[in-house]
Amino acid sequence: MNGCGNREEMAEKICEVSFAMDELRLFLDTHPGDKEALEAFSDRMEKRIGLIEEYTDKYGSIDGYFVKTAYGWSWNGAPMPWKRECES
Repeated sequence: MNGCGNREEMAEKICEVSFAMDELRLFLDTHPGDKEALEAFSDRMEKRIGLIEEYTDKYGSIDGYFVKTAYGWSWNGAPMPWKRECES
C-alpha cells in the first residue's frame, strides 16, 4: 500500500460523519424536539471535530476553517485534501 492509505481513510471517515450530520440536520428541521436525533447529531459533531483535529495534526488543514495558526498561516502550505499526490 502507498503511504496515503491512512490519510484517505481518515478523509473518508470525515465524509461519512459529515453525511450523517447532514441527514440528521434535515430530520431535525422537521422534528426539532426529537431528543434521540439531537443526541445523535451532537455525538457525530464531536466525532467530526475530533477526526478533523486528528487529520489536521497529521496531514495539515482539511479546509480553511481548521487551520493551526500557532506558527502562521498554514492553509496553503500542506497538500490540498482533494489532491491525490500519493498516486503514481
